[in-house]
Amino acid sequence: MIAFVFSASHFIITGELSLISYKAIYDGDSFSIGAVIGGAAIVIVAYLGFDAITTLAEETNVAGNKIGLAIMFTCVIQTVFYVSVTYLAVILVGNYLTIDNPDTAFFNILETIGGGFLQTFITFTIIASGIASALASQSASSRLLLGMGRDNVIPQKFFSYIHPKYKTPMNNILLMSIIGVIGAVSLDLQIVSDLVAFGGLLGFAFVNICVINHYYLKNKQKNIVKHLIVPLIGMSVCLYILWGLSTAGKIVGFTWMGIGVCYFAIRSMYSKESKKLLTDIEGQNIS
Repeated sequence: MIAFVFSASHFIITGELSLISYKAIYDGDSFSIGAVIGGAAIVIVAYLGFDAITTLAEETNVAGNKIGLAIMFTCVIQTVFYVSVTYLAVILVGNYLTIDNPDTAFFNILETIGGGFLQTFITFTIIASGIASALASQSASSRLLLGMGRDNVIPQKFFSYIHPKYKTPMNNILLMSIIGVIGAVSLDLQIVSDLVAFGGLLGFAFVNICVINHYYLKNKQKNIVKHLIVPLIGMSVCLYILWGLSTAGKIVGFTWMGIGVCYFAIRSMYSKESKKLLTDIEGQNIS
């Protein structure tokens, strides 16, 4: 990111362009809300790493408020980087490049401002960061499955298994590795991006619903702004951006969610806890 910002800024200044461009922020001729929402639905994938901080909270002994602060810092730092890179890229594209293939646009810009060396350097950096990101995602998702297994939401024996020596959820790590490799070689990048965004946005929408349920409804904390209005706004924004995903992404996402709902419903009907509850209810009725 830093290498790109310095190289792009140098190229713009030496090329007698202006670093201050209002059109790079807002262009009335090409602006549309639909394009913004569609872009937001895609870029949400770049932000999803911050939720790994909460998923890995069990790995640290710091207080809960520090976890929340870490999330806020992460989102702010990401925003500064993304806005800086996008702003400079728009200035360069508007003056020097015509985008033929959106998937390679960034690499075309790199070649323009720094030649083959910068293009190669940043390519290797992206590969290295991709490996780190994949490891973080694998760790976080395996811990999420561990929590669901311990709560017996999914089969407990397999998903809650902890390796006796390494103290890690070995089954979940191996499972996520296999799924990751299969997905990488068989699925289209757009579908993968939409599915990740779908899961993230829907999850965040339900987080806001849980805030309302936990604080406003159950615990009767009547701070309307903090525990009702703000979560409602957050939920609405998440669902609105989710609706901007591609049709294929929404179909696959809602289908997968439907399978999960059916699984949970069937499992609840036939679980020991449900049978015990039904037996208790029948006993009370007989009494």
